[in-house]
Amino acid sequence: MPKIHKTADNSGLTAKQARTIAALLAQPNFEQAAAAAGVAPRTIYTWLELPVFRAELRLAQAGVIEQAQRRLLAGQQKALDALEYLMADAESENVRRQAANDWLAMLFRYREAGDIEERISELEQAVFHGDK
Repeated sequence: MPKIHKTADNSGLTAKQARTIAALLAQPNFEQAAAAAGVAPRTIYTWLELPVFRAELRLAQAGVIEQAQRRLLAGQQKALDALEYLMADAESENVRRQAANDWLAMLFRYREAGDIEERISELEQAVFHGDK
């Protein structure tokens, strides 16, 4: 059994396991992640059966996703400005039409996500607080 070295965050992973999680986030597949971390691909599959390794991997993946979401949110105004410009001022009718279609598609997805969120909230209220 490998010696467990508490990492800075006290996750209980070995240094190799922590390196492997970082490699899994940075590489496109298990084989390349294994090579980058200096472990065999089979070792990754074995570690994925460990609850602590899976939990730390999920936590790391969630951090990457949150970072991407922050970046997307920060750039949303520029994206909308660009689409708005293209809808109004692009020389090509096809570009103006595509920009308008993109704008409407985003609007519909946004509204749909809001509707789904509202329905989930209503279901949670009914389940956890009783239907009033």
